[in-house]
Amino acid sequence: MGDEDYGENYDYGENYGGEYGGTEGGEAGGDGTYDGAAYGGYENFEYQEGDYVEGDGEPGGGDDEAPETRMENWFYDSKEKFETETAAAVDGFLEVIRIEQEELPAADRPHAKGFQATKWLVKTYHALGKAKEAKQTFQNLVKNYDKMLIEKENAINKLLDAVADNEFISDFFQLILDKFKKAGSTKAYLRFELKQAKILWKQKEWEKLGPILEGLHASCRNTDGSDDLSKGNQLLEIYALRVSRATEKNDIKEQKQLYQSALPVIQKALGNPRMTGIIYECGGKMELREAHYEEARKAFFEAFKSFDDGNAVAECQSCLKNLVLANMLSGANIDPFQDRRAKAQKSCTHSFDERSIGSFPSSRS
Repeated sequence: MGDEDYGENYDYGENYGGEYGGTEGGEAGGDGTYDGAAYGGYENFEYQEGDYVEGDGEPGGGDDEAPETRMENWFYDSKEKFETETAAAVDGFLEVIRIEQEELPAADRPHAKGFQATKWLVKTYHALGKAKEAKQTFQNLVKNYDKMLIEKENAINKLLDAVADNEFISDFFQLILDKFKKAGSTKAYLRFELKQAKILWKQKEWEKLGPILEGLHASCRNTDGSDDLSKGNQLLEIYALRVSRATEKNDIKEQKQLYQSALPVIQKALGNPRMTGIIYECGGKMELREAHYEEARKAFFEAFKSFDDGNAVAECQSCLKNLVLANMLSGANIDPFQDRRAKAQKSCTHSFDERSIGSFPSSRS
């Protein structure tokens, strides 16, 4: 498995948290509203006469139009409503699913437009704060479109990003992981597991995160237990998460061990520079805590350069303040702002007195 196996590089420059309602049960009502918990798949889908009326200007058109055409019309009309009339979009997506189930020949099911409508229905329920309905609809997506899932990995990835702050996000991931494991798609399974780890990292779920990271790291080791440097990009992300977790938990012993083990990986990997920045920044804080000021200065400078390469502005500025502190404490006769990139960020230091160590309380914790 090479570096490309995990796919995406995650954007750690965003603020984490807050990215990730409704009652269960019930059926479709005569007013066209629908409780997603009642939508239990093809065999349980109930549609009451009069819920939707075709023709007379409705996006579905008339009976003379092919089912695929009406599915497409309903889908794009509902997708437009998602931004401005979110609740109204639910009915349209449900109508796409109804047409797929009731009017398409069995040979044409499942249909790609039905998959898209169900995916958007998950997003819509989530946007409306209906977490249980979103979870139930996601279960239907995995169940009813299982033959499509392998080729729809990218679409599932985007959906998981969109509902990452759902209270049942762990259940979403378990469904997907079980499906891809059963299908024998090892590479996709590991990519989804890494995505889950990143979301848990965002949520600061340190206890849940630990075992997942251990498993991911084990998949990137040689038979003798050493890191498989041919998987450098994956290892870089795993080390960034593990070092950061150890730092947050104030586990000094693990932090030291992970930081030292990560340095050879940094030299080999060509992955997301933000990952490199996270590792060096955590290392700098460790060295600063232990009064190794020169080592801390060097680590913070490497972190700053990496964050700058990754266009992580907030991290750049925070790291630059730590760099100034470490530079002062080390007694180094080096002006950190001689570096052209540091000079460009110098304005961010105007909010504190560069000569006052008391300006950096967070860096000394």
